[in-house]
Amino acid sequence: MDFLNKLSKVLLVPGVILFLWDLVEGWFLKNTFDLRTFKEWGIKATSVTTWNDMHNLLVKLGPFGSKIEAAPAFAVFLIPAAVIYVIYRILFILVGEKTGGYKSRY
Repeated sequence: MDFLNKLSKVLLVPGVILFLWDLVEGWFLKNTFDLRTFKEWGIKATSVTTWNDMHNLLVKLGPFGSKIEAAPAFAVFLIPAAVIYVIYRILFILVGEKTGGYKSRY
């Protein structure tokens, strides 16, 4: 169960790095506060054919896919981490808030 907690923390890293990158690039280089959408990030970060394949997958999701493309890229990367953390917290409550980690001697 601690694996889910650690996995959620690891999955936070790309979203935070992307947010900080956009913040620094926009504020110091472009002198604006502009966060890239997932579509802009995908086109810039991958090749055109890879983005077209990803776009075809998002189209199959229907209107939800277009919402993902329009969302800020860092938020799209934070979604899996948030979902895994919520699952971890639900399991933590169901188990009775006991972890397999530190045990007190007293």
